[in-house]
Amino acid sequence: MFGTQAADADWLARVRAEAAGADVTLDDASNDANAALRAAARAWPGDDLILLYANTSLPPHWFARLTHALAADDVLVASPLDNLDAARSPLATGGRS
Repeated sequence: MFGTQAADADWLARVRAEAAGADVTLDDASNDANAALRAAARAWPGDDLILLYANTSLPPHWFARLTHALAADDVLVASPLDNLDAARSPLATGGRS
């Protein structure tokens, strides 16, 4: 996780519970996703990484869904979509799947 905004204790507890068994760390030095990704890649070379901005709204089963996607053959990157930004939204406003 990264971001200069402090991670809410309840949010952090939910992340740790959902990602049980994973190494969950917080880099609060910057809001720069590229810098956070480079630092994580150096710290865990060859490992799968899930990069979260602190306090991001997460749907149920987010960790299982992303790790399942990453385990598929020929998948190098899996990125969740959201309805906060139209460029990343798979659904019309108010839509559900």
